Formats: sequence, structure tokens, C-alpha cells
Amino acid sequence: MMNLSSREKKILSLLNSTHGIVTGKELSTKLSVSERTIRSDISDINSLLELFEIKIDAVHRKGYRLSVKDRVALVGIFSQEQSYITKEDRISTLLLKLLRSDGWFDLGNLEDEMFVSSTTLEKDIKALKRQISEQHPHIQILRKDNKIRLEDDERKKRDLLTRFYAKNWDYDSKDGIVFKEMEFGNSLLVEVQQLVKQRLNESGVHLDDFAFIYLTIAISVMFFRVKSGYTVNTDLLNSSKDSPADDIISDDYKIDEDIRCILDQLADIGDTAFDIGEYIYISQIKNQLEFLCLKTYSKNYVLTNTNVVCHMIVNDLLQNIFDEFGMDFTEDDKLFIDLTRHVQALISGIVAPHTQNHLFGYELRKKHAILADIASFMRKKLSKKCEIELGIEEEDYLLPFLVLSEEALYRRRRGQGIQVAVISHYNESITHYLMETLKQKYGGYFKFYGPYAQYNKELIESDVKFILTTVKIDGFSDLFHVPSLVISPLLTEIDEGNINRYLEDFKKEYLIK
Repeated sequence: MMNLSSREKKILSLLNSTHGIVTGKELSTKLSVSERTIRSDISDINSLLELFEIKIDAVHRKGYRLSVKDRVALVGIFSQEQSYITKEDRISTLLLKLLRSDGWFDLGNLEDEMFVSSTTLEKDIKALKRQISEQHPHIQILRKDNKIRLEDDERKKRDLLTRFYAKNWDYDSKDGIVFKEMEFGNSLLVEVQQLVKQRLNESGVHLDDFAFIYLTIAISVMFFRVKSGYTVNTDLLNSSKDSPADDIISDDYKIDEDIRCILDQLADIGDTAFDIGEYIYISQIKNQLEFLCLKTYSKNYVLTNTNVVCHMIVNDLLQNIFDEFGMDFTEDDKLFIDLTRHVQALISGIVAPHTQNHLFGYELRKKHAILADIASFMRKKLSKKCEIELGIEEEDYLLPFLVLSEEALYRRRRGQGIQVAVISHYNESITHYLMETLKQKYGGYFKFYGPYAQYNKELIESDVKFILTTVKIDGFSDLFHVPSLVISPLLTEIDEGNINRYLEDFKKEYLIK
């Protein structure tokens, strides 16, 4: 299992999360490699995992499907942390080494251990700096002669550990991904999950799956680090009280009542004590997660509970989209709220961006090419404005918001529907059938006028945008000042395709100003 590359693990993860068949093209697009490379990787995976009864089956003319007899074995694959096969593997392993030690690492020893040259190791260190030093969380990699280590910032170290484990969590496995070298074992995670679940149910707080897992991992990381002698910086806080949860402190350092209860119970179970800084640290994480999961779209509430910098970033971003693409989302309050809450999480750095392993982003890109370009544009802008490295997962996160916003803008601008006149020269029953079929298929997009007979076409409203007619007479369409399309009263598949093409043209006309 140790010989699986990060890309091969991603193939397994994608197939595992899809619960069905995935085409080779989908996998190659998602991983930015050729279909031939995918086939080669799958062949390697099947060879390596044959003994564990894990296999990727090729379904003729359809794609690939994952077959797993023992999910514990599958989880074990992802539990192998130390891997030096790819650059991504090496960087992740190097980061974990630095996070788990306060001492200096000799570069020569690292070269031997990771089986790389000094040039390759220097490139990996530079890449790691771009990820964690030049961007959030801005933790510095210190260097002395031929040795390196991370700066002493406990909060930043914990944030990185929590992000790493949350990112690699398998939401499709009962126990998630529990790393063999993880600081804490599965038993602690289960204990924390039970405490968190019970308390949040009692207080009526809603967290989605990602937020729940992120919070429990953050608490578990905190517990292990405290037991190992590490605490967050509390220099600015009065930590001399006997009961830290009862302290009256500023709004920025309030202790959440749910967290007070959870950590008090955890302290009793673990026979330890937590400083006030630990209560505040976890409270900030929980409050941010809770805010992101709120089922509210009150703009005033969001404006009141987010930093003004977030508002500026979102407003600038929406204006940038209009300037670049001609789509005006500046009046969409729902999109403003979704983006503001997201940006709040990005710039605060309290929680990591929520990433998904599913192929939904790929499917949406195929259906919404222009919006996919806008999502890519937004990702680059947000990465720069928020000073955080954002990858393709960010685009996957933003794209559904854009799809909904575009549809809302389209509906708002077209009003009750695009005005369409229908001309039919058939009898009443056939004409009635045609009108009802059109309304069933396009009633949400078109406002139909008619049906008009061929002889009284002059009665057609002057403000119609489009004409559908069953009349095939040469030159008939020249009688109108708007586009027209000849259709069958049975509305064939070809007819629907032609109507949909016109519909897309009308949509662009309404959306792009």
C-alpha cells in the first residue's frame, strides 16, 4: 500500500465518493492527466491492491467502478502518511515532520530519508513556503545553516494539523480516515464526537458534516497538544481565574457555552485542565463554523456579523465580474451573503475552506462553461485578496452559487417569461396538444401568446420576442420582425433542440449587458 502515489489515491477517493460509474474522461479531466495515464494508474492500483480485495472494475463503454469488500482496508490505504513518490506527497510529509517537532531538521538527513537530491528538497521547501509562509497561516520556516524548523506559533501549527486531517477525512467511510501516525487515535475522536453531538443537540445548534468533523478534529488536536505540554498564546488574556469559563472578557475573547461544557467534560475524562486560551481558541472555531452553517439569508445580519473588509472584498469582486464578463450580480443579496460568509472564513483563517472529493464541480463545468470561467476568475482574485492559496476545490465551491445567481438574474430580467407567439394551421385538437406540450416543457421560460391562425397573424402582439409556427410556406418567416422557428405539432427532439438553442441566445441577451 505504501507504493500508491497521491494521484492513485485520488483516483480511489474519487471513485469511492461517486457511488457509481465514472468515465475515464472525467477522471483524466479532474486529475489533469491523459486517459492513457488513468488506465496505467488503474492497472497499477489493481496490481498493488489485489491481495486486499480492492479492485477498480472497467465497465464496457461506460467507465470505472470501485469494488471494495473490506472498507477497513480501503481506509488503511489513506492512513499511510509518509510517501515520497510525488512532489505533493513529499511536501505533505515534510510539513507533518515540521509540525510534529520543535527541533531543527538537518537537510542532509532529510535528503537521505526522503530519497531526494538537495536540489529537489530545496524546491520542495520553497513550494511549502509558498503554501504556509507567504500565505495564510503565515507561519515561517526558519533556517540556520543547513537546518530548518517552523517558528514557535502553536495556534498556526494546530490550524495546519486540523486542516490536514479534515482535508483527508473520508466522509463515505464509517470511521473516516484515521492515520496510523496521527497524534490522537480513533478512540479520542469517537469520544469527542459523542460529546460534541450530545451538546449541540441539546442546544439546538446545526453544523453540517464538514463543520462537525472539523470541530471534533480541532478539539482532538487541542487535547493532544495540551497533554504534550503545548498551549496557545494567552499573554493578552487574564488567565489567573479559578474558573476560566466564568470570566468576563471582551467580545473578541468570549467563551462559547457549548464549548465550555464540552471542554469541561473532556477535561474530566482526560484528567487534565485547559487554560482559558484553549476555551477561547475552540470557541472562535465553533462560532465561525456555526456562522457558516446558519440557514439565514438576512443581509443585515450578515453585515452586522462580518468584518467590513469582507464586504469590500465581495463588492469589489462582484464589480470585477461585471467589468470582465458583463454579468451583473451586484444586486443579488443571496450571492452577497454566501460570498461574504465564505470570505469571512478565508480571511480569518479560523477554519479551512470546505473541500469536496466529489465530481460535482466537473459536471457543472460541462453544463456551465462561462460560469466555470467566472469561478476560475473569482478563485484567482480571492486568493490574492485573502492571501491564501486556493485550488480547483475553491472553484467547485463557488460554481453552484454562480449557477443559482445566474438563474435568479435571468428570471428577474425576463419577468414572467420571454414573450412567444404560436401560429398553427392545424385543427383545434392538434393545436391544443401543441400548446399544452409547449407549456409543459417551456412554461417556466416562455410566456405564450396565441395560438394564432395563419390568416390572423396580424393580431400578434408587437412586443413578442420569438415566434413558433407550424407553417412551412416559403417566405413566411420574412413577414415578422423577430426570429421565428418552424416546428412540428408533435414537438420532436429536433424541434426541442432548436428551441433550446434560441433559448440560450435569449438567455445571453438578458444576462450580458
